[in-house]
Amino acid sequence: MIRRKAHIFNLDNLIVDYNPMVWIIDKNKPNEPIHKMNKSDYDVLKMSVFKEENLSISFNGKKVYVNQDILEILNKKIKNKDNIEELSFSFREFTNPEDCGLKPEYDLSYIEHLKNSNDDIYFILTKGSEKKLSYLYNPLINELEKKGIIIKQMYYLNQSYFAQNKDQNIKKICYIIIQNLLGSEIKNNEVGDEIKGREYDMVEYYDSNYVSINKIKLQISNFIDKLNVDTSIRNKKLVLKKATSNKLNIYKDIPVDLSKHIKTFEYFNLIR
Repeated sequence: MIRRKAHIFNLDNLIVDYNPMVWIIDKNKPNEPIHKMNKSDYDVLKMSVFKEENLSISFNGKKVYVNQDILEILNKKIKNKDNIEELSFSFREFTNPEDCGLKPEYDLSYIEHLKNSNDDIYFILTKGSEKKLSYLYNPLINELEKKGIIIKQMYYLNQSYFAQNKDQNIKKICYIIIQNLLGSEIKNNEVGDEIKGREYDMVEYYDSNYVSINKIKLQISNFIDKLNVDTSIRNKKLVLKKATSNKLNIYKDIPVDLSKHIKTFEYFNLIR
């Protein structure tokens, strides 16, 4: 008997990199970034990590604590010091990356093992809508097709880069895995119509984020119970594949035992 297998890739931090940056802008010249920083550095500012340094600047009328390095950068770049109170953050590279001229980079080493495979391949994206980000991924899909790697479907889980809830994203990813093991749609937390040709004996899920992988491993069995799906799904196989930096062994396999229902603390925090 031929066993049908699906491969599901989370593209958030895998295969595609377009490195969007947060801009610091003068509100009077919003199209000209004064300074660019990555999202993690922006998050540090928003958490007031530098409060003890007692250096602050008003952004949109709100006090933001910065360190000496950022303050010196802004002082050098802002010619009119009166404008230092007219600063704001801009997220254009996240919401409209094409308009900002961002060019994606692709690392195909994470998917090349599926060249000329007869298995079905799916992509998941949580950080934006198809309308906004298709230009980043359509060339990738075309390039993969030339190499004999056919993408069956793209799942866009959120309409905005920022309108996200990490727990909700885990739930959505679990539902995508379950519906492909089950062969039926899941809508409004209920099992719906059959999806012809989508019932797989095995699903392999690929991600670079260990926290996400660990949450999926801990929670998916509880989601299966909560959906009250056919118990035959527990005879299927699920392997979570954590991307590594080791090019000789590019994935670490984490099998998930679906035959058991192991209650965990996370079960009581599942998003309803």
